[in-house]
Amino acid sequence: MTSVEMQERSLVIACTSLCVVAAAVGWLIYPGELTLPLALGSLIPPLCVAVARAKRNGVVDPLAVFALSFAAYNGVLLVRFNYGRPEYEALAPTAGTFFHAGILSALGSLGLVAGWLVSKDRHSDPVSQGSASQCTASFVTGIGFYMVGVALYMAQYWQIGGYMQSVGMDRGQRFELLKHTVSMPYEGFVLCGIALMIYGSLGVAKSRVILAFVACAVWLGLVLLQGDRRLALQMIMATGVVIGTLRPRLTKLRVVVLVSVAAAYFVAVLFGQYRTLIYDLASGRSTLNQAKVAAEGQESIMGKPEQSELGGPYVSVLYYSDGGASLRWGSSYAMSIPAVLPRALYPGTKTPAISADLDQALYQGVGPVYGLGFSPIAEAYVNFGLAGPFGVMVLWSMFFAWLGSNRHGGLAGMIVCATLLQEAVNSNRIDFRYVYFESVYCAGVVPVALITMRVVAGITSRGATAVRVFPLAPQFIAVRRNVR
Repeated sequence: MTSVEMQERSLVIACTSLCVVAAAVGWLIYPGELTLPLALGSLIPPLCVAVARAKRNGVVDPLAVFALSFAAYNGVLLVRFNYGRPEYEALAPTAGTFFHAGILSALGSLGLVAGWLVSKDRHSDPVSQGSASQCTASFVTGIGFYMVGVALYMAQYWQIGGYMQSVGMDRGQRFELLKHTVSMPYEGFVLCGIALMIYGSLGVAKSRVILAFVACAVWLGLVLLQGDRRLALQMIMATGVVIGTLRPRLTKLRVVVLVSVAAAYFVAVLFGQYRTLIYDLASGRSTLNQAKVAAEGQESIMGKPEQSELGGPYVSVLYYSDGGASLRWGSSYAMSIPAVLPRALYPGTKTPAISADLDQALYQGVGPVYGLGFSPIAEAYVNFGLAGPFGVMVLWSMFFAWLGSNRHGGLAGMIVCATLLQEAVNSNRIDFRYVYFESVYCAGVVPVALITMRVVAGITSRGATAVRVFPLAPQFIAVRRNVR
């Protein structure tokens, strides 16, 4: 460990210790109340970890994204609750509820820092592409997988009447219909395809770069018409991982990057607030002028994180924080492992996800429930009590630290990271089952893509040395590093 790394870790430990001491003092002065120091305990330590990782590995580092997301979905809300308590239709939290929630989030924050401290940090050395035949095989394979992914995406909506018809549906109605369809693994194919296209084009041929970003733009258009910010974020993150790995300077922690992230968040919040207008326009329920009037009549939710994307998952923490539910002792995690099997192969009936239990308890009888999410802090607490938030966040932190280091070990590691980076956000906003499902179906496409790439390389090289997908070295595909 270098002296710079020691200084970074010492600074994070010092900031975390100050937050703990300040929270303890606030507890003594205002016992049983959510204080600002307690709220900052879920904001400052993860932000320190995010900055430390991003300075070293760029803003697309998985642990940096995970820590930043934790701060947003926990710390930002708790700070906001100090200046105004939200009102919920299906929940009546008391002052004690917010205090207990602050304790749970603070424990999770400490676990995140501890997981980072015990993780090894590989230096983010620049990585260059392989041979010309490897880049060609990567680009061709990427195009194929991208097209298969788009076809599967269309097939998903064909089951409920077609893509264009679904655009005009209410979002809740569309989600209810999709629950009863065969799920298509389009996400993994699209993400793998785009990542391979960029890998095979960046710095190789301008025409390939243009085609790769046209593919990105087409996918963005398709998913945003459906009002799906999550799939748009997936694609942007996958693109960022490949670019950040091949050209680290482009994703360094700089002011312009921070401004871009803040602007993207601002646009995402606005899009989430007004996306229902898309459905009204597409279905003919309103004209463009009527939609404009409706948009002007809505009160902006900027500055009110509890009403935005951040607020939904934290309802689960407020609901369970008083400790009324019996411990599950890991069952919500364990039962998620076999639940990845399709319904036709699953023995018996699948156990409902823990988020479904909460939806039924709070919102039964009010129509379709969607987009609320479920906090990992709540799931960990319901399973293991007070030890849960700390322990589970240690494991998540170690996993994302490993994922970030692995992306510099070869093409396979980079593509896996590209397909899984979105889980650094999702793991803070949905329950473990859905994070696990997405991870399996996205990362599971990677070996198929790499084997296909090897076959394509053998065909395009015409007798030249084929790309080694599984070499003797530990990494799956050895990529040449820049010689210093």
